[in-house]
Amino acid sequence: MNRFYYSSLGKTFLPELHEQEEEKRKNEIIRINSAIIKEIKKTSGNTTIIFVLFEGSGELNGSWKNIYLKKELQNNGFLYFDTKDYLINAGRALNLSVDDMYKEDGHFNILGNRIV
Repeated sequence: MNRFYYSSLGKTFLPELHEQEEEKRKNEIIRINSAIIKEIKKTSGNTTIIFVLFEGSGELNGSWKNIYLKKELQNNGFLYFDTKDYLINAGRALNLSVDDMYKEDGHFNILGNRIV
């Protein structure tokens, strides 16, 4: 079954089960990403690593993923560049909506790629 379809049905007809499954998924994402970041820290030696954070068009109002990721990177001493504020400021300067920088699938279009 299509995940989007299941998700829509779950929210409507089984809200408690849906919330439990979403919480499990969130915890798994956190566990995996924490392990990846710790491994990068362990193996990077003296190399300076800067992470570039991208948010899909549907996450520009802030998402738990980005909040978690920034905190995890900071806690592990990594620098990061968040493209969100940069895109918002560029949109203002060009008198465009941030949505004008994304394709329908949530990824950057040509303009979004050029700006970043």
